Amino acid sequence: MTEAFFVVVLVAYLIGTVLPLVFYSNNRINIPIAHAFALIASGAGIIASVLALTGATAVTVTIFPSPVFGATSLSLDGLSAFFLLTISLVSLAVSIYATPYMVKTAGKRSAAGFGALYNLFLLSLVMVVTVDNAFYFVVFWELMTLTSYFLVVFDYKKIQTARAGFQYLVMTHVGTAFILFSLIALSVHAGGFSFAGFKAAQASLPMGLKNAIFISALLGFSTKAGLVPLHVWLPRAHPAAPSHVSALMSGVMIKTGIYGLIRVLFDFLSPTPWWWGLLILILAMVSAILGVMYALMEHDIKRLLAFHSVENVGIIMMGVGLAVIFSSFGFVPAALLSLTAALFHLINHAIFKGLLFLGAGSIQYSTGTKNIEELGGLIKRMPTTAALFLIGSLAISAIPPFNGFASEWLTFQSILQANLIGDVSLQLIVLLAVPALALTGGLAATCFVKAFGITFLSLPRSERAANAKEVPVPMLVGMAILGLLCLALGVGSPVFIPIPWHVATSFFNGASEMPSFNPLLLRLPNSQGHASMSLLLVAALLAVVSLASVVLTGLRGKRSVTTGPTWDCGIPEVTPRMQYSAAAFTRPLKIVFSAIYQPRRQVEVESEASPYFPLSISYESSLYPVFERQLYRRFINTLVRMARRARMIQAGNINLYLAYIFATLVILLVFVWR
Repeated sequence: MTEAFFVVVLVAYLIGTVLPLVFYSNNRINIPIAHAFALIASGAGIIASVLALTGATAVTVTIFPSPVFGATSLSLDGLSAFFLLTISLVSLAVSIYATPYMVKTAGKRSAAGFGALYNLFLLSLVMVVTVDNAFYFVVFWELMTLTSYFLVVFDYKKIQTARAGFQYLVMTHVGTAFILFSLIALSVHAGGFSFAGFKAAQASLPMGLKNAIFISALLGFSTKAGLVPLHVWLPRAHPAAPSHVSALMSGVMIKTGIYGLIRVLFDFLSPTPWWWGLLILILAMVSAILGVMYALMEHDIKRLLAFHSVENVGIIMMGVGLAVIFSSFGFVPAALLSLTAALFHLINHAIFKGLLFLGAGSIQYSTGTKNIEELGGLIKRMPTTAALFLIGSLAISAIPPFNGFASEWLTFQSILQANLIGDVSLQLIVLLAVPALALTGGLAATCFVKAFGITFLSLPRSERAANAKEVPVPMLVGMAILGLLCLALGVGSPVFIPIPWHVATSFFNGASEMPSFNPLLLRLPNSQGHASMSLLLVAALLAVVSLASVVLTGLRGKRSVTTGPTWDCGIPEVTPRMQYSAAAFTRPLKIVFSAIYQPRRQVEVESEASPYFPLSISYESSLYPVFERQLYRRFINTLVRMARRARMIQAGNINLYLAYIFATLVILLVFVWR
């Protein structure tokens, strides 16, 4: 049964790739067809992954054999099935959302090619997380990269979009080079490309080679995941893409980097030394803090969400790093808890980030802008979108009872296992993750108070916002599915957490049995962490608030609603210019963290007779791009200087080129003679 549904996934995506091209010139047909088959494939993917996760053994489907590279086998083991579930849940909602969005976005252009690439992109995501052969993994990884690039540059006539796509393509291919090195090294040692062969040969890997493979895999997969300082492509590419593609890239595609790293660490390189985990943990803490800090300064709502992807990848990688540290010391239950927290936050982030990007797309659909400084008052004009965006904001800010709180709470519990480590200095470094995660959560809540408040509350700041209307029903349905999942995975976390727990147990020999959950707690029982948050307390608080509302309503009686003017402190007229702007809201934080932001500002004052009576004042503020200037620009400048020196050998003289050929032949003859 599982194989049948999995085959449906593959076939539906293939049909969705080909069929829209048949109706190339008719968007009324090719757009619904493309997303209908993606919807079918997503539904089948959910069923196949659930069956695989609840089954006893892995499911393998062989597509075609190869005498050179081995068979192309797609395997649904625990980890692959979990990622297939994550991909399918988000793509289901996105495919429902996408049809009316693309009708408006495409305009008079044909969307057939986009629909074909959309299905091919989703198919490549599925293949990446299910293929069990290194050669085909790289093939499908490249397919995923190229299809996502063409989706990003759909609006290629905008120079910013073209530049963002080019930077994404360059960065991801640099990462692919590191991934290739690690997989080639594993295949040479194992004598083949099969993942099963990699796993069987891991015990005989020399330590020096293991370290080289780890560093290479960390650089390669972290580039795709967007871990600092390899994140610079992400805040540019995600805002440039259509919003539903941004939801898939941020919610799902960057997770393939985490999938690859988990597969290499726990399947191919086990046992792992503790310093690997410490390096991952430090990078994760830096990513989480810097991601949310830069998100706070953004006024483009999609760039803001993109930086939050950097933050949440950091939180996920905290769990991965802790799992490596604990497993290296033999603390299997603590390692299981950490990896469970990482996987749980991974699927939670995919859901609430998908919801938020779809919400941003709805805002852009109705107003034509992504700049929150031009918005305001949308809660009256787009009430359903506002409610769903609020759910996503609460979830990403780790506010109970939504799913973001549940997985971050589990991450806190895993960090508190640090008291098991005997080394005090290492224990203290690990415990630094507690204030890092707490600071991240607080700044995330601040950021989404700004994002939601400036966008949806107060008065409209532009005609675009004043004339906004609610989006079509399919777009609301797609967002509502993810909004309901945010609540379901939060309240029902004790029911869902055993799934990532059982996925994690497949990587550890002698893993302990799954402890029974107390359904009132959002933590594993018998863990070393002593703090807990009771769902009963939350439910009681909600009950008290509801009861108080009912009592107050009864006491007021059936009074008529009176509408009056807003209190204006005696000012004749309240205008949008009197409201808080996004820049003013975050200015105190910009001052506090000025050493990190390194803000730049330029003030121009125009006056006639006296400087005390200016005619106009213009103020422009920007942040110093530290990573681009201090790291990437210096590296690029070094490459340019080396290239200029290398040009000396290209003198344009045919005699010199013949001399090069002659010297090369002599060197080759010497090697052959030896």
